[in-house]
Amino acid sequence: MATSDFTCPLCGYKAPQPLFENVDEDQLRCRRCRGTFADPDAFSASASYADCDSLRPVTRFPFALHGDNAYIHVRDGYMALVVGGGQRRWVSARDCHITDLPGSIQVYYVCLSPQVTWGTQGIREFGAYGAARFSMTEEYVRAFYDGNGQVLALDDHLRRTMSHYATNFVRAEIDKQNIGLLERQDDYMGMLGEVEKGLSLVQIMPMGYRNAGGRVGTFSYYISGYEPEEPAAPQKESKPPVELLTPPKPTYTVREGVEEVFWKGRDRMERHKAGEVIGADSLRDVKRVFRFRRKEFDLPYGWGLYNQAHSASGYFSAQGTISFYIDSTVRLGELLSESKSWKEFDGQFFTNVLKKELSAAMKTIVGDISRKEDFDPEKMNSYLSAMSVSLTSLLNGEGLFGREPAFRQYGLRVKGADILGVAFYAVRR
Repeated sequence: MATSDFTCPLCGYKAPQPLFENVDEDQLRCRRCRGTFADPDAFSASASYADCDSLRPVTRFPFALHGDNAYIHVRDGYMALVVGGGQRRWVSARDCHITDLPGSIQVYYVCLSPQVTWGTQGIREFGAYGAARFSMTEEYVRAFYDGNGQVLALDDHLRRTMSHYATNFVRAEIDKQNIGLLERQDDYMGMLGEVEKGLSLVQIMPMGYRNAGGRVGTFSYYISGYEPEEPAAPQKESKPPVELLTPPKPTYTVREGVEEVFWKGRDRMERHKAGEVIGADSLRDVKRVFRFRRKEFDLPYGWGLYNQAHSASGYFSAQGTISFYIDSTVRLGELLSESKSWKEFDGQFFTNVLKKELSAAMKTIVGDISRKEDFDPEKMNSYLSAMSVSLTSLLNGEGLFGREPAFRQYGLRVKGADILGVAFYAVRR
């Protein structure tokens, strides 16, 4: 099952929910904008919860829930039947809070794209079996329930329907003297399509057969028109370009491909290139060593802003990514001297430096583009590429903006800044 994506309610950053940091029992922190907000999925001891992602046509939730405080989570592609308190109701919304059914309630989940097994019946000349996947409309499910009075019977109904459908298909192929084709898995693709009104066969997986001569054969597992979702890959942490070290004791030579900066206190920085021999005299009074291995880096989770003032709408949020070139290791070393680790530097740099510069730049860019006559806030995606180019230029003091490079005093230059989302809103978040 793929990890569900979650969207930060502050800046709009969308990512698998595990990438949002837990900071309290019911609080999450967005790694992009660094803002905190209440966890929308936090559990309450007084409530009961139900969820399901089974491919079975119908799954009865194994536990009874409290009808006066129950949360029914219904994923996309599912619907749920809630039974209790003398009532029956269908739920198809993503989240449903039940508070008006006293006593215990039972939940039945219906998968709208269920998988079933099948096998042909009563054909002496040829037999086949396998698995299949349907697509059902909500109207089909409701009509079945109204006609049968129990939703659990849908499971047997779909199996019988599929086996009957496969049997008729095989008989038709035999009548057309295509029995030899039935020993090839591709021939079964002709079964795909509408089976009944509101019920379509979207995947067919033949697994084996038996012919009139008694010979049996098997097929490799075959799926047509369906690719299962893969688990979302965890976001990789970017390797820091620099190591923050305590001063080494013995004499050593700075390695190839490495540049070191010694910090000896306020405004006392020394730069040492690859091949230099560092002895006891050079290490005297050194408080920190910054060992640079690369001259560029990015912020692994990017940047995010929210509650940015906008004259027309009230506020806007924005989020994206950014990467830097290191033009001066000495100047960056001065900034690094205030941090104990690269992770701490990442947080302090965003809060004390980057957020301020991005806020000013984004207000300029968003204000400039929103004043255009053909500007349509509903089509923000069409403007993001051009805005990203403007953001990079503005932060580097290039183009028509005529500003000083925002990060020159820290020895940095923007390699690239991408704006991945902008949203306008009237009420402060």
